[in-house]
Amino acid sequence: MPRTKRFSLLFACLANLALAAPVSAPPKLELALPELRSQQAFRLSAEPAKPTVVNFWTNGCAPCLGELRYFSQLALAHPEVRFLGVALDSRDAALKLLDDNALSFTNLLAPEDPRPLLRSFGNGIVAMPFTIILNPDRSRCWANLGELDRARFNQAFDYCALGHRQAVTPARARS
Repeated sequence: MPRTKRFSLLFACLANLALAAPVSAPPKLELALPELRSQQAFRLSAEPAKPTVVNFWTNGCAPCLGELRYFSQLALAHPEVRFLGVALDSRDAALKLLDDNALSFTNLLAPEDPRPLLRSFGNGIVAMPFTIILNPDRSRCWANLGELDRARFNQAFDYCALGHRQAVTPARARS
């Protein structure tokens, strides 16, 4: 059998295998953390299904504060979307930031070592700020690592949280 015919046959077989392989569902992300003020347990999977914006922040991160204020405005304008903040600070430091800024959405406290949590959400380099939009089924729709480009975020928010609820091109990761 000529060499080109063998490669064509091999390619056809591999293509058929790929088409026959089951497509796995995107992973459902989970947040199970204490609420910052009340310290009550919060579990995202126990909440009603709806689009969710999760913003991971720290007290010493200047872009984080601007994003928190921006998300607070959006949360008031879009009650059909859940907004969650996740503080990567000590509880006292995070509460001080909340006391100094009237935020209109729930904030949670990350574990002492937040690296596994951040990695589970796609932040492998553990940098801040980090924002992710989840579909109602808790699968990832869009993420941004580094300071938020509001125009890109607004486009993703319209698409993920207010529209089709399917994956869009992720923002460029910045270090």
